Amino acid sequence: MAPRKRAPRLGGINKSEQVWIDLLLESHLDGFKSIVACQYLSDQKTISGGYYSRVPNQFRMNTILKKSKRFRKERLSNTGVRWWRIRGEEE
Repeated sequence: MAPRKRAPRLGGINKSEQVWIDLLLESHLDGFKSIVACQYLSDQKTISGGYYSRVPNQFRMNTILKKSKRFRKERLSNTGVRWWRIRGEEE
């Protein structure tokens, strides 16, 4: 039997991912699914007054949230994953 291949490791958080994470940390969302996070980000305005045009889909959002140490996931029975913010000392 051949050895199992390891899953690729997650890379670091890039600049656009960090912007999305920061927006989610400042939001009222807690206990949310990734599709709700994507919808929230698409409704947010940029610094220049426009809307974010390159919002990740729900599967990419799960990967981005998994990279961040500020969110933890809760596996739901058959409906996917729910994400919770990890509160820091300043909150």
